[in-house]
Amino acid sequence: MAQAAPNCPRVPATACVKTIEGRREMIVTAIQVNLGLIALAESEVTKRLGSFAALFAVPTMIAGIYGMNFKNIPELDIPYGYPLCLCVMLVVNLILYCRFKKAG
Repeated sequence: MAQAAPNCPRVPATACVKTIEGRREMIVTAIQVNLGLIALAESEVTKRLGSFAALFAVPTMIAGIYGMNFKNIPELDIPYGYPLCLCVMLVVNLILYCRFKKAG
């Protein structure tokens, strides 16, 4: 043992503490990056769910208004009122879809 001791470098305690602190900071940074990536993925899911809700909201609103039993429903007086209403729903949904697709 006495012969091995001179060949082994002695590391001061402060160097060990600095090494441990450096490793701890690397681990903390890795955890923060991981949490940031998780938050980003959740944000993407939330955006997709919001866009699907908007796509379903427009036809639901129009169908809900037409579903009420009004005396003067516009489609009764216009020969192509019902297909026109369906086309309006389709156009609005296509516009929303294109805007959401463009936004990401």
